[in-house]
Amino acid sequence: MGSPKRIATSNLVLPFARGETGHARVSTVYILEYVLNVMLVWIGAERFRSDIFCD
Repeated sequence: MGSPKRIATSNLVLPFARGETGHARVSTVYILEYVLNVMLVWIGAERFRSDIFCD
């Protein structure tokens, strides 16, 4: 079951590994956007959960 996680990790690491090329800025923006989306989803899930349990 560790292979999907390994694939996801390699997908995140590859843009950093290619950082020496001209696509460094694009890949960095992509990573930041991905992290921001994950944070927003997590915050939304926490708010949704607290709304349910604070009823």
